[in-house]
Amino acid sequence: MNWKQLTMVSIASIGMALCAVAQDDEPLTMRGFNVPNYDDEGVLLSQLFGDLAKIRGEIADITNLKIEFYDEDSTNVAMEVTAPQCTYHQEKSFAESKSDVRISRERMVVTGVGFAWDTDEERLKIFNNAKVILKDMREHVELGEEE
Repeated sequence: MNWKQLTMVSIASIGMALCAVAQDDEPLTMRGFNVPNYDDEGVLLSQLFGDLAKIRGEIADITNLKIEFYDEDSTNVAMEVTAPQCTYHQEKSFAESKSDVRISRERMVVTGVGFAWDTDEERLKIFNNAKVILKDMREHVELGEEE
């Protein structure tokens, strides 16, 4: 299972747990939550955080989403995804937002406005103002010699 699938599994687990107790007429609200995701051997792979989740049926609206993905030994954050708002459709395994999104790794930051995340296709699309910033790349790129 890759990091995209792990994230949506984490979001889905919030939805499934909360939908079990939610009323049909009003959304269930959860504040200040985090959902850790472990592999079969108990190694922490990722953690999903949110300030607020409103869950109605198969749809979860999440405010101030942050997802941390950890390195092999679970000691450092290898990648972080943040968005002020995100709507997750559990049945479709699909997340979308019209808000900003930021994806950061050690030497790369991707930002944009509006996104769709399809876990089945393992694809994240940023719709507007997409920017990629590469940091300290000179030391990692072999420069070719002039002829």
